[in-house]
Amino acid sequence: MIRQRPRAFVFINGIFTMPWRKSWNEKAVEFVTKNLPDCKAVKYQYYSDAIFVGWRQRERAMELMGIVNRLEREGYEVVLVGHSNGCAIISYIVNEMDEDVGNLHLIAPAAYAYDFDLAINRGNTSGVFIYGSNHDIPLTVFAPISRLLTLGLSGYGSLGAHARDLELRHPGMAFDYSNNTYGHSSWFDDDKFDDTMRLIMVNEGLMLVGNQTPA
Repeated sequence: MIRQRPRAFVFINGIFTMPWRKSWNEKAVEFVTKNLPDCKAVKYQYYSDAIFVGWRQRERAMELMGIVNRLEREGYEVVLVGHSNGCAIISYIVNEMDEDVGNLHLIAPAAYAYDFDLAINRGNTSGVFIYGSNHDIPLTVFAPISRLLTLGLSGYGSLGAHARDLELRHPGMAFDYSNNTYGHSSWFDDDKFDDTMRLIMVNEGLMLVGNQTPA
């Protein structure tokens, strides 16, 4: 596929991202700015705890949509990269709001697989790349409990623990890059962060400055 437009990455955090601490998505913006001078990178950051995360989800999606629309008007192909609940916010963009974007990179997605089934079937994304783990305790243990305690009316999804299933349903459109030795946020550990970012950029077909791509 020949891309005609430069790419803009939007990095969306999950819950319990403290505004006074340097977040992974802030570091991701710095990584792209340093290593991919032809691309643009911005973050969408918010704070929520686990109990009230659903209360402003639609408003967060609308705020993110504003960023996506602005970047598209500037001539960029928008690539969304989310972690945990950030992936659930992405699902609003490509599903309920029916927005067409580039690739989606979902890190430990606390989201529902059927939302991305629908996005793929509608052609609302170029591809879905999932970086999950079946040893992700918030997804394998607490996600089912969250749905049980709310009688299925709330809670959160566990796509990150079942990425292979989405890949099998959508060959050539969904890609499972899970690492089952990782926990929910291991992708951003100091000794893993750069490798995570490089993997995303390799999946985008991008070469970093100095060819710093993993073998």
